[in-house]
Amino acid sequence: MEQRESERAQFADQMLYRQWREGCDGVRAGDSHAIAVATNDKRVAQVEEKVAARALVEQEKHEYDAMYERERLKKEKRYVMVGRCRLALSNAR
Repeated sequence: MEQRESERAQFADQMLYRQWREGCDGVRAGDSHAIAVATNDKRVAQVEEKVAARALVEQEKHEYDAMYERERLKKEKRYVMVGRCRLALSNAR
């Protein structure tokens, strides 16, 4: 029974404190400012994360493009070499 009374008294104290906080303009303004600052910090972190992700994607794209270009040049060189070999064989006959 005492535990129930203790819980009720604790709940009543919490509600009185909450009512007092909501009634004080300065406290509400401070709470609002704290929430705004926390929200702004989270937004800045999101933007930084998005910029980092975009930079990573761009870097991967450049690396892939460079790899693709190297392979293309190797194929082109091989094509030219095969063409020269065929020309030399046809001229030798």
